[in-house]
Amino acid sequence: MQDRAGRTQAKLHAYNAVLLRVKSLHAWSDPGRTKVWAAAVSLLAALLAIVPARYTFAALVLFLFTEPVRPKTKNIAELLLEDFWEGLPVESGTHTNVRMAAIYSRHDSRWMD
Repeated sequence: MQDRAGRTQAKLHAYNAVLLRVKSLHAWSDPGRTKVWAAAVSLLAALLAIVPARYTFAALVLFLFTEPVRPKTKNIAELLLEDFWEGLPVESGTHTNVRMAAIYSRHDSRWMD
């Protein structure tokens, strides 16, 4: 029972961290990253308005269904996206002062201070 409660708490923490990062984008907590996000969304909207829907759908299907044949290592775009996401501020006293990542793995020493 306690193990299930711990896993549920860890999942809720992960969801909360995602929502706080999205909130920081919306609230302009990091203006540089928010400008990059706004430019990317604007470019994506323009691209979706110009490219016909059938080509967009075909590209999406190819991207999603070729995952097993793609290399497992991350490419530069994935690394940059991950760095962008992890660099977003999480504005909450609980998340900045307490290392909740220890809940995910008690044996992972990189989260222990």
